[in-house]
Amino acid sequence: MLYKRILNKLCRYLAETTVQRRSPGDLERLSRGSLLFSYGNVYSQVGQDGIIHEIFRRIGSQLPQRKAFVEFGAWDGVYLSNCRWLVEQGWHGVFIEGDAKKFVNLESNYRALKDRIKCINTYVGAPNRGIGKENVAAIVEKCGTDVREICFVVIDVDGLDLEIFQDLGLKPAVIMMEGGHSFSPRVTSPIAVPEAAQNIHQPLAHIIEVAKQHGYTPVCFHQDLYLVRSDLSEAFSDCPQTAEQLYADTYYFLTPEQRLHIHQYRANSPIIRRHETEFLGGFSPNPLTSPASELPQG
Repeated sequence: MLYKRILNKLCRYLAETTVQRRSPGDLERLSRGSLLFSYGNVYSQVGQDGIIHEIFRRIGSQLPQRKAFVEFGAWDGVYLSNCRWLVEQGWHGVFIEGDAKKFVNLESNYRALKDRIKCINTYVGAPNRGIGKENVAAIVEKCGTDVREICFVVIDVDGLDLEIFQDLGLKPAVIMMEGGHSFSPRVTSPIAVPEAAQNIHQPLAHIIEVAKQHGYTPVCFHQDLYLVRSDLSEAFSDCPQTAEQLYADTYYFLTPEQRLHIHQYRANSPIIRRHETEFLGGFSPNPLTSPASELPQG
């Protein structure tokens, strides 16, 4: 058993440290205006730091001088954080983490910055949609932060991200919301909330439609959907905005190994297979391939 545990750890290490190359031919299929070309990590996991930096480069002059963010779940506020780099650039902010053990590390990491960074141990809800007790605005106001200074909100709750977005209680300039990869971009109908809560999320096309109804324009998609308040969206007129083009960009930006993982994940999910079969008349592991198509799923 010890041998197997050591072998499994070694395999995971090799998988994580092996460089996986993107195909130049695949990258040529991306929209020329895609913000994925700004991909870059300082602390983030999949390019969020670079994409966020480019978004605020374009609209920064239209935002208040004192800018603040809200990120949840924040983990320890450093590891794979989407806002730590903003902290280092002088932003104010609120980190929210529901897990008590993770919160201990979060609070420790920001004790010296408590004059501008607030750390809160709670779970964000959407009470108007029957989820939890407090929305983001209520939590932020209780810690003494002016909601008018909130320019950026990161929503990462592994499933009910869209539902929480619909009951934020504030309208920041930019929102980054996880979700949308599970389903084909041609699926526009939502799934049941209990199913979305299983870290499956809603379909991308449905998320985008709801976001537009709330006054937001999609500007990029890569594990997370980047939304800019529509009154600021003119600076992103060169970016793709439809679900199919946004999904195609992120799909071809992935390595072949990452695309294969998506195929396998989709094929192994009865919820995804059932919903797409009902909506599209069939299922293909490749989210960009028609269920009736015989095209290779590369």
